[in-house]
Amino acid sequence: MGELFTYDSGSYAGPDTIDFSFEFMQLLVLTGRELLIILAAICKGGSFIFQLQPWQILTTLR
Repeated sequence: MGELFTYDSGSYAGPDTIDFSFEFMQLLVLTGRELLIILAAICKGGSFIFQLQPWQILTTLR
């Protein structure tokens, strides 16, 4: 099986440098999207609580 897939690791050493840039505006957009996803998950998971009366919430916690 090793004869079928020969790989010469000496022919490619990879890139010399990796350019990476991340702007402040991209960080704000990413943070905003993550907060919206978290807020949506919290609202979906706790939506049944919004339909209850306060005394119903307190009695179901026991």
